Amino acid sequence: MKRAVSLALVIVLFLLIGSIPSAVGQSYLSHGYCRVSLKGNTLIFSLENPSDENIRHMYQSSRHIDYYIFGKNFFYHYAEYHPEISAITYVDVAPHSSVVLDTFTLPPTDTPYYIYADFLVCRPRLYKVIGGNIYEDIPSIFAVETRVSKLYYMIGQNITVTVSLVSRVPLARGASIAIDFSPSPVLTIFYEDGSIDSETFTSATIYLERGTPVIFLKGIKVKNPVRAIYVLLDTVSFSISGGTQYLEKMPPISVPLYEIIDSGQPTITGVPYWAQKDVFSVYSMHIFPPSVFLDMEKPISREELARGLASILGLPAMSFSHTFLDVRKYIWGSYLSSLQWHYILKGFPDGTARGDLPLSRSQMVAILARILPPRPGRVSFSDVKKTDWYYPYLEKIQGYGIFKGWNGKFYGDSPLSKAETVIIIKRLLPYLQSAYLPQHP
Repeated sequence: MKRAVSLALVIVLFLLIGSIPSAVGQSYLSHGYCRVSLKGNTLIFSLENPSDENIRHMYQSSRHIDYYIFGKNFFYHYAEYHPEISAITYVDVAPHSSVVLDTFTLPPTDTPYYIYADFLVCRPRLYKVIGGNIYEDIPSIFAVETRVSKLYYMIGQNITVTVSLVSRVPLARGASIAIDFSPSPVLTIFYEDGSIDSETFTSATIYLERGTPVIFLKGIKVKNPVRAIYVLLDTVSFSISGGTQYLEKMPPISVPLYEIIDSGQPTITGVPYWAQKDVFSVYSMHIFPPSVFLDMEKPISREELARGLASILGLPAMSFSHTFLDVRKYIWGSYLSSLQWHYILKGFPDGTARGDLPLSRSQMVAILARILPPRPGRVSFSDVKKTDWYYPYLEKIQGYGIFKGWNGKFYGDSPLSKAETVIIIKRLLPYLQSAYLPQHP
């Protein structure tokens, strides 16, 4: 729906705006007032008003909508813009109704595609369409990955951190994303003694194009025992194929790094006798962070498991503008994001990862079932019902013989100890290392 607006009409509208009472309503920034819907092959861009009062959206130009559509083999861009007109405009939305700003009909396609929509009165947002269904849960158009030249270091060694920007949408021929950083990205090491060391990445405009990630790296010398290391991106400015400039705040990305202590003895405490062989074996593989091997009778946390699985599966640290709402507070938060990206970790209904919470046996079952090839088996635990949320996951992998329970019960709500987790991972290691991981198309 693209209507030509006459200059005379806009001038009249401009003159009338000053006489309209301000009590009519105000513009809302909430995402809930801007909607992209799908009817058949037609995309509908509309402003919604679920309230009992009239809402007026004010615009500082004659433009009300700007959107991009990305497919594997196609790219469309539409911006409602009248360059010859400078005007203040508005859109009134009556209570419990909507106003359609534009529609766009696509040729039939079976492949997933994305829409990046900017309504100007709501935050720009990325939508995904799969199989005729539209999803609104993807807020960022690109992802960031980090890798380090060596996970294990000794004091005085140099390490190199590589940062990759990856497009979350398929960029067809003719589409590109130009990205600027302000300020420049910084690689920062926080040492145990409280000191900080940092190096600035060379910053320039970089371009994401079809099938090509952008990669830049920085080397730094490790001077003291490390507490944490982060890549700080701060504000990212980007435009799509030369269009409107957008700003996005990026969270810090944690980088994995473990110190090698030349003491000749592993630092392991609280390991039960029956688990020692497997625990020592896994310790030597450098899969889990050192915290997993301390007080091993205690529960393992969700973020500790995420870090270990990322090591086994070869997943890089990954951070989105917005993923789990609480991901920034955890040392291994970028690995919680990475597991979410591959549909391994789903988090809680309120959008949090709760990485510091103990991992339960039922949660472990669900996570493994999303990674391992199916090997169904009979579920005969007396405390497990077919109506339990994790029953399908347990049945799917029970053929591996890993979860045996005790006294004929599974105890799904009980926390999994660090020692138990290490043994489970050790026995499933060959299957995990060869697993095929799904990811966002």
